[in-house]
Amino acid sequence: MTIDEKRDELMQLDRVLVDYFQKRMAAVKDLAALKKKASTGHMDADFENKKMRDLLSDTDDEFKEYTLKFIMHLLKLSREYQSEIFS
Repeated sequence: MTIDEKRDELMQLDRVLVDYFQKRMAAVKDLAALKKKASTGHMDADFENKKMRDLLSDTDDEFKEYTLKFIMHLLKLSREYQSEIFS
């Protein structure tokens, strides 16, 4: 495989990630609306910690550190978006 072919493969994967990210953020928006209607807060640290543990339990050791960073950033973006919706 050439460098260009590997880059093309990565671009295809990135497109899938972006598509799923947008779907996830749409679900975050729906969740925020439900939380707002139920008058609950937008942050649930216990749930987030459990989610991280669950996701990391299925991660190859080689990628655990980076997967944790990815999840933490994803959750941070979700919290920021929910905060915008709550304001």
